[in-house]
Amino acid sequence: LDICMIHLEYPNELIEDDVNNETTDDSSEEEDFHRERFYLGETIQDSCRLLGGMQIVERIFQRMTAAAAASAIPKWQTIEACFYGLHSLTQYIPTDEHQTIPYTFEVLLKMPPNLDRLRFTSCVLIGKFANWLAKHPNKLQPLLPYLAQSLSVVTANTAGGGRRCAHAAAIAIKDLCEHIQMGTSVLELYLQLCGKLDIKDELEILEGVCKGIKEQDEQILSNTLLPQIIQPIGARFQAALMEPSVKKTIHEVDRLTVVIRFLRLPPAALLQVVEQSWPLLDSAGTIFSTDMGLSEKLCRFHKHALRTCGSHIYEPLLPNLMNRVVASFHSSHQAPYLYLASIVITEYSTRHPEQIMKMIMAMCQTSFGFLQNLQDMTDNPDVVEELFYCMGRLIKHCPRQLREVPDLVSSLVQCALISMGVYHREANRGTMDFLFHVVKWVEQENQRNFHHQLLPLLHCAQLVHNLVNSIMGRIPSYCVTGNNSGSVSRILYSLKELFGNNNAELETWIKQAISSSSAAPERAATEFVTIFGQKYQQQHDNNMNDFDMSVRKFRAACERHQKMGR
Repeated sequence: LDICMIHLEYPNELIEDDVNNETTDDSSEEEDFHRERFYLGETIQDSCRLLGGMQIVERIFQRMTAAAAASAIPKWQTIEACFYGLHSLTQYIPTDEHQTIPYTFEVLLKMPPNLDRLRFTSCVLIGKFANWLAKHPNKLQPLLPYLAQSLSVVTANTAGGGRRCAHAAAIAIKDLCEHIQMGTSVLELYLQLCGKLDIKDELEILEGVCKGIKEQDEQILSNTLLPQIIQPIGARFQAALMEPSVKKTIHEVDRLTVVIRFLRLPPAALLQVVEQSWPLLDSAGTIFSTDMGLSEKLCRFHKHALRTCGSHIYEPLLPNLMNRVVASFHSSHQAPYLYLASIVITEYSTRHPEQIMKMIMAMCQTSFGFLQNLQDMTDNPDVVEELFYCMGRLIKHCPRQLREVPDLVSSLVQCALISMGVYHREANRGTMDFLFHVVKWVEQENQRNFHHQLLPLLHCAQLVHNLVNSIMGRIPSYCVTGNNSGSVSRILYSLKELFGNNNAELETWIKQAISSSSAAPERAATEFVTIFGQKYQQQHDNNMNDFDMSVRKFRAACERHQKMGR
C-alpha cells in the first residue's frame, strides 16, 4: 500500500511542465500517468479484499495526517494521492465512519484553491461519498460552495483544467442529489449558470435537479418548479429556431430529454410537457431535416417520452408520432427514424397493428427509393442496419399482418440479398438478423398451411447461394458460426429445418454455389454437402452444434485453400 500511495502522487516532471506551459491534460505523459493510477487504484481495492477495508483506510488516514502536520501548507501531491486512494474505497467505508472522512473534508477545504488537479480529485471525492454525506448533512454545507466555485473556476495551471474541474463538480452535484433531497437549492444554481457551462456539465446538474426533487408535493412540482425548468428551455428553443442555430437547438432538445427522463412528474403533467414541446420539436425536424445529430436527439427524446409516460398514457400522441416519423424519414433518409419506428412497433403492435403496417409500408417505400443497388447500400450502412433490425422486429410482433403483404416481404428479402455484399459489420449484422427471422417466420407459417404460399418470398436459391459464398469468403461474413440469430450457419440450419426431408433442392443450390467458384477445395466441399444432407434426430441443440462445427470446418478449409493460392 505504501508503494502504491507513493506512485499515486503526481510526478515532478508533469508539474514542472505545467509551470513551463509545456503540457496539457491530453498529453501522452498525462494519459500514461492516469492509466497507471487506474491500475494502482485497483491494486488498493484488492488489498482491501485481503486485509479488510478499514485497515487500508486507517493507513491512508495516517499518511494524510502526517503530510498535513508537516507544514502549514502541506505538499498537495501527497494529499491529492490520499484523496484518490480514498475515493477508490467508498464501498469499504461504512456511513457511520467518524474519523477519516470528516478529517478528509476538513483538509480538503484548507488546501490551495488554484490547483486544478487537486480540485478535480476533491470534487470526485465529494461525489463518491454522497451516501456518507447524506447521513452527515452538517458536513455537506461547507462543501456546496466549493462545488459551486469549481463549476466556474479558471485555474492557473494546465490548459483545460478548469473544464475538468467543472465536469467533476457537476457529476458530484448529481451524485449528491441522488442521495439528498436538495434539488430545489440546486435548481437556483442551475438557473444562474445555464448557458455559461459546457452543455455536458449543465446536463449533469439538470439531471441532479430532477432527481433531487422527486419527493416533492405534486402540486408544488407541477405548478412552481416545473415552469421554472421548462419555460427557459422553451424560450431558448424558439430563439434557436429563429436564429437558426442547429447547435443551440440540439442543446435544448438535450435539456428537454433530461427533464422527461428524470423528473418524476404526474402522468398528466408529463404528457402536457410533451404536447407543449411538440410544435418546437416538429419545427426543429423540419428546419434542420438533414442534420444527423439533431435527428438522433429528436428520436431519443421521443423514445424516452414514450417509455417514461408509458404506452397507454402516450397513446393520444401516437398518430402524430407516426406521421412525424414517416415524414422525417422521407425528407431526411436518416437511420434514427427507423430506430424510433422499431420502438413504436414494440410498444403498439398489439393495439394498433394496422396503423403500424401503414407506417412501415410508407418507410419501406422511401427506403426502396434510395437503396436500389449495392453502392447505395454501401453509402448508407446505418440505414441498412436500422431498416433490417426494424423489419426483424416487425416479423416478431406483426406476423399475421405480414402474411397480407407478400410483395413487401419479397422486396425486403431481395434488398437483404443485395445488402449481404456491404462491407460493414453492423449493416451485415442487421441484414442477417432479418434473414433469420424471416426464415423462421415462414417455418412457423408452414405449420398453419401457408408454407407453399410464402416459400417463394425467400428467394431460396439466391439466399443459399449468398450464404455459401459467405462461408467461402467471397462476400462479407462477419458472423459465420455460433448461436447468434444472424449467423450464416444458423440461417442455413433454419432453411434445412424448413425444407425437412425434402431438401434435395437445397443440396443442389449448395453444390451450384460451390461449383461456381474455385474458393473451396473439392474434398472439403463434398464433405460439407454430405453432412448437410444428413437427417438429424430430434435433439435440436446437438444437431445445431454438429452443423455449426461442420460449417466452421468448411470455412477453415476454404481459408487455407485460398491462402495457398489454389
